[in-house]
Amino acid sequence: MKSNTNIRWIEERDIKIIDSWWPHWNEKPIIHELLPENGYGGLVIERNGKIVAACYVYLTNSNMGYVDFLISDPKWKSRDRWSVLLELFEACYNAAKDAGCTEVWATSLIPGVVKRCAALGYVVSEQPHYIIWSK
Repeated sequence: MKSNTNIRWIEERDIKIIDSWWPHWNEKPIIHELLPENGYGGLVIERNGKIVAACYVYLTNSNMGYVDFLISDPKWKSRDRWSVLLELFEACYNAAKDAGCTEVWATSLIPGVVKRCAALGYVVSEQPHYIIWSK
């Protein structure tokens, strides 16, 4: 039996679920004020009515968009896990393009994500870069 997959924008009922995943990946939940639309500016992918992953789409006042903070339910084990995560990533990319972005970029420290995005034809820099910010 094929599972039912649905991609949609993050809703209020999803926030606590997504926040609960971060500690399982040895991370602190991202501060909502640092997320697009205070945590609602991203997409989730559901399998059989249950969200299994989320990713955020930053839209700017220019034609550039940014996709980041791909996270998944640590209890979700599926043979097609990577293809589902990449489907979500692609949906975020398309959401940015649909919003008028001509350039969309993302960062990831997850080797599997980087490898699979490169295999799909996305341009991947050869060296990691540093993020610089002020508190």
